[in-house]
Amino acid sequence: MTKLLLTGILAGTIVTHAVEPVDMAKRAEELKNLRWGMFICWSFSTFSGKEWTGGITDVSFFRATDVDTDQWARTAKEAEMGYILFLTKHHDGFCLWDTKTTDRKVTKAPLGRDVLAELKKSCNKYGIKLALYFSEGDWTWPGAVDGKSRRDGVGKNPEMKKAQLKELLTRYGPIEYIWFDHAVGDGGLSHKETIAFCKSLQPSCFIGFNHGDQEGADIRLGEMGKPGPLADHAAAGPHMKDAPSKSYLLAEFTYPILPPHKGGAVWFYSLPEHDNLCHPAEKLYRDYLGAVKYGNIFSIDVGPDYNGKLRAIDVATLRKVGEMIRNKVVLPEPIRAFCVDFNWGPGGPNGFAPPGLWANADPTKHVAWYEALGANVIQTFAVSCNGYAWYKGGKVPQQPGLKHNFLPEVVKLGHAKKMQVMGYFCIGANTRWGAEHPDLSYGIPSTYHIPFTDEYLDYLATAIEEALTKSGMDGFMIDWIWNPNDKARRGKWLLCEKKLFEKLTGQPFPGEGKLSPEAKLAYERKAIDRCWERIRCTAKRVNPKCIIWLSCSRVKDPSIASTRLLKEVDWVMDESGTPEAMREVAPMFGPKTRQLLCVVGWGDRHDARKIVSDAANADYGIYGFSRPNPDSLPLPIETYLKQPIESFKGNDRNIAILAYFFNDKPIPKPAAKQK
Repeated sequence: MTKLLLTGILAGTIVTHAVEPVDMAKRAEELKNLRWGMFICWSFSTFSGKEWTGGITDVSFFRATDVDTDQWARTAKEAEMGYILFLTKHHDGFCLWDTKTTDRKVTKAPLGRDVLAELKKSCNKYGIKLALYFSEGDWTWPGAVDGKSRRDGVGKNPEMKKAQLKELLTRYGPIEYIWFDHAVGDGGLSHKETIAFCKSLQPSCFIGFNHGDQEGADIRLGEMGKPGPLADHAAAGPHMKDAPSKSYLLAEFTYPILPPHKGGAVWFYSLPEHDNLCHPAEKLYRDYLGAVKYGNIFSIDVGPDYNGKLRAIDVATLRKVGEMIRNKVVLPEPIRAFCVDFNWGPGGPNGFAPPGLWANADPTKHVAWYEALGANVIQTFAVSCNGYAWYKGGKVPQQPGLKHNFLPEVVKLGHAKKMQVMGYFCIGANTRWGAEHPDLSYGIPSTYHIPFTDEYLDYLATAIEEALTKSGMDGFMIDWIWNPNDKARRGKWLLCEKKLFEKLTGQPFPGEGKLSPEAKLAYERKAIDRCWERIRCTAKRVNPKCIIWLSCSRVKDPSIASTRLLKEVDWVMDESGTPEAMREVAPMFGPKTRQLLCVVGWGDRHDARKIVSDAANADYGIYGFSRPNPDSLPLPIETYLKQPIESFKGNDRNIAILAYFFNDKPIPKPAAKQK
C-alpha cells in the first residue's frame, strides 16, 4: 500500500513521518454506525430571536452566564445518540472556542469560558463523538455585507479561515466530520482547497458543504433533508441545488426539533412562548429508522436556551426517542389514504349525488386503482350524504340499483392487498333521513341541518353498528360533526332542538331573539360531546380496534375546540391541507391521535408537491379525494405516471404527484418555464 509522507521541522531538523492512508470506506461505516446525533446551535442568534444576527459589534450581546455541556452530552447518551455536532462559528463570526485569531469569541463575552473545550470533556465523559459546524464565510471579513448572503458580497480572509480550522482540528481531538455552511461564501478558500487543508490535519475527518461546489466532499449534507439513499440527491433537501460529488461515501440530514412557527428563530433557541413547541418523538424516531435503513446519519438540531441548557421539552422528547430505540418500537405505517368520493355528482336535490348515481361501481376495479396509486388506506363509504348505504341487507336502505355488495367486497379485496378500508358517515347532514323526518331536520340543504336528538343518535348508532358488522371495515371517517347552522335554522329553531337545548343545559329555551352567544355555544358543545360519545361507544363496543377518523377544516371552532372529541378520536384530517394550521392546533389532540393532511380535493387550492416534498411534513398522514369520472373512477394511474405532471390540472395534477409519492418514486421536477 502506498504511504503518505507528512513532514515537519523539529529543532531545525526535517522529520518525516510515514502514515498509513486512511480507509475512508471503513470510516464511512464507522460514522454510519453512530446513526444519529445532536446538532447544537448556540450563538448570537439565541439572544436575538432571529436566524441571522447581523450588526453586532460588542460580544457581550452573547449574554449567557452559564452553560451545561454535561446536560447536552448526557441527553445525547440517553437518546442513544452517537455524536454531537457543535456550532463553532455562525456567519456573524462569533467563535464558541478560545481562538487566538480574534477577540470576537466566547472567552471575551460575559460567559468567559471555552465552550468547545468543555463540550469535548463532556463528550469524553459520556462516550459521545464530536463533529463541528463551521460557517466558512464571515461577515467580519473584507468584502462581506453584514447580515446578508454571499449574493450580496463574499467576505474573504483565507488565512484566518485556515488558522481557525487549524485550531479546531488540532486542539480538540478527533473530529468525525465538519459541516461547512456556504451561505455567506467560502471565505476566499475554495472548497477544493478547504478539503485539502482539513485532510492535511485530520485525514480521517469527513468534509461536507450544505451547498456550493460538492466535488471532493465525502459526506453529503442535507439541510432540511430527509432519509434517503445516497443516489437520491433530492433527499439532501431544498437548499442542495448543486451537482453531487463523485466521492460521497455517506449522507447526513438535519432539521430543527422546533416545527415551523411564527416569530423567533428555528435553528436556535426561539422565544419563551415557544418553549412547549417541539416535533413529536414519533417523527424523530421514524426519521431515525429511515437513517438506519438508508445508511444515513441524522442530526437533530436543538438550541440551548439563554442559560446554556436544553429546553425541558427537548430533553423529554429525546429521552423518549431513546426509549423507543432501546425497545425497538415498531411504528405504524405512514398513512397514505385516498377516497373516490361518491358524495358528489349531478342530479341530486341539494348538490349531493342522487341515490344510486354510482351504484354500478365495481369493487375489483376500485381496489385495483387504489393499489396502483400506492395507497395503503382506502376511504370509501358506509352511508353517503344522500342517506343510502353501500352495503346490502341492513336497516339503512341500500343505494338504489346497487350492483355489488360494495363496501364488504372492497374490504375483502383491500385486506387481501394488506390495505386498511374505512367507511364514511356524514354526521350533520343526511338527505334521506331529513326528508323522512321533517320535524327532526331543517329540511335537506347541503349544509349541517340535523339536530343531534335521541332519535337521530339512535339511527346513527344503528347505522354504525350494522356497517361495521356487515362489512368488517377497519374504521370510518366522520364528517360534518356540526350542529345545524343559522343558515339552515333561518332564524327559527325546531321544537325538537329547543327541547334538546333544555335537556342538555337544564335551562328553558329563552327564544331565538334572546338566546345569548354564550348560552348557544354551551349548548352546541354539549350536543357535540353527546353525539361523539354515542359514536365512540357504539364503534368501540362492536370493534375495540375500530379507527374513528375525524375530518374537520375548523378545529379551532369554539364548538369543538379542546373537546373530548379531539382528545379521544383516533385520526384527525385537516381538509385545508395546511401544515401550519395543524401544528397550531396539535396540543388539542390526544397523545395517540394521528394527524393527516388533505392534499387533493379542492383543485388548485392544494399544492401536493409542496406538502409531500417538505421533510417537515413527514410526520403527517397524506390524504386526497376526488370526484369520479363517468366510469366511477379518476384517470388510470398509468396515465398519471406516463404524462408530464404539468399536463394535468387541479385534482388530476395533485393525484399524479401522489401516484409518485405513494409508490416511493422520485417526483419529477416541474418543467422549466420557457421565456
